[in-house]
Amino acid sequence: MPNRAGDGGDHASTAPAAQSLGSVTVDGFEIEMIQTSAVEAGKEATYTLKLKGDKEPKAIRIWIGIESAKGSAKGKAHKHGKKMEAHCDVPDPIPAGAKLWVEVETDAGKTKGSLDYK
Repeated sequence: MPNRAGDGGDHASTAPAAQSLGSVTVDGFEIEMIQTSAVEAGKEATYTLKLKGDKEPKAIRIWIGIESAKGSAKGKAHKHGKKMEAHCDVPDPIPAGAKLWVEVETDAGKTKGSLDYK
């Protein structure tokens, strides 16, 4: 089984190889989203976030589901060196049209964008 560097042993060793989902720009912050676990209904999904540029928001939160986040649990990203990591609980069942949502919080408020998850 592949071992992901820096995972601290907190993640299942059966997780698939990390895959980039692409970047999303939210409130001027470009964030590359890297999926580091499978997305399965009722389980936890993990992501690595890479911020482009030097500025950082107050907080970044993610969830899988619909835009309003109804029925989903948001996960707050935390720093790991120059990258961030976020965990979120995947709803069961996963709603139709669900996406991976990224919410950026700044002093001016909260803004969100989305990507397709795999």
